[in-house]
Amino acid sequence: PPFSQLLSPSTQRCQQVTAKPDLHSKLRNQAINQRRRSLNSRLIAIITFGSSRHQLLQLTLVFVNFIGILLIVPLFIMTVATEAFTAPEVLQTTMPHPAPRSFTVYLIRHGEAVHNVEEKAAKKRVLKTQADRGMDADHQETKRLAEDARKQVLLDPRFFDASITDLGKSEAQGAREKLQAFVADGLPAPQEVMVSPLQRCLSTVEQVFSGEDNVKVRVEEDLRERLTGRPADNRMCSDSLEELFPRFSFASLRSISSSNLLSMAETDVSDTSSTGGLTAGGDDHSEHLSRHNLSFDMSNLASSNPPSPAHPHGSSRRRTSTSTSLRSSSSTNVSVEVEDDAALRKRAFRFFKLLEESESDSVAVVTHKGFLRGLERGCFGIAGSPEFKNCEVRVYKIELTPGNLFMDGIERLR
Repeated sequence: PPFSQLLSPSTQRCQQVTAKPDLHSKLRNQAINQRRRSLNSRLIAIITFGSSRHQLLQLTLVFVNFIGILLIVPLFIMTVATEAFTAPEVLQTTMPHPAPRSFTVYLIRHGEAVHNVEEKAAKKRVLKTQADRGMDADHQETKRLAEDARKQVLLDPRFFDASITDLGKSEAQGAREKLQAFVADGLPAPQEVMVSPLQRCLSTVEQVFSGEDNVKVRVEEDLRERLTGRPADNRMCSDSLEELFPRFSFASLRSISSSNLLSMAETDVSDTSSTGGLTAGGDDHSEHLSRHNLSFDMSNLASSNPPSPAHPHGSSRRRTSTSTSLRSSSSTNVSVEVEDDAALRKRAFRFFKLLEESESDSVAVVTHKGFLRGLERGCFGIAGSPEFKNCEVRVYKIELTPGNLFMDGIERLR
């Protein structure tokens, strides 16, 4: 018989009791194995999904690299193919930039001219008239009338390219003494003079730099007064100026239209298509120029009032009288070009080009009130700078890099 049957009943009951834990262990192990298989299946799913994303990322990177190669390779080929043509440009761009230059600039307004005397007299007459009416000099109407009277004086043909007075010569001597004092105080002496071609400025240079044969003088058209169309702001031709000022060279003066140059040698103007000096060479400066026909009435010069212009009339652009007849006739009609403030400031910026062309580091500039106003308030950026008095001297230190249209720095020294 089986061994279990040989056992006593009590022994068989003990075996049954001890067998129950084995059944529970088996069931527990089955549950654990089932959970383990479930976790393994989930982990396999996660790993499989991650591998798919990784593969997608790898494909994306491969595609981007492929596109980059397609773009870079043609550019590389073009660069190699055109290397021989671009080599000079590369050499040019790698050249060092020019070093900044430092200039000591003496700005001088001309001495008193004959038209300045009449301007002051006309303003005094207006002030007296207004005072009799009970209006002071600061009244708006008084200021307007005084300015109108001053401008009317400038229409007098007798003041064509006005010369300086004896007082103007004395003022120029005073400017000479100021320059000498500045030099004694440590400032460098002017090595070069740039001057407007109008004779009141040329006469001032003769007085201020008398005996200074080592100082170079440059007559520059760009330094002239604003083109107003008035006789006082027009100049004589270079031939006439050379006769009056043999010390100076006028060869550099550009040729300007006869409507702006009422010279003694000219008797007729038929070519009105010629460009002015400020528009020569294709300069776009002409966009700020306008043409006006002015009639100067000289019939009342002997009266107490300054001459007044008649209203512009007619469309003729032909001047039929010489500067000699301007001084003697009773009425003259002149076609002129006029600059506005924007044109004057644009021309004033050419002053930096003149400095760049100069071989000197200390330069004196003798010019006009209007030009100096545009230079200081426009180019120098000094808003509200007071207007120059006759033969007033102001000294600036200017830092300028050749090739630039603007300054690197500016400092008022005196």
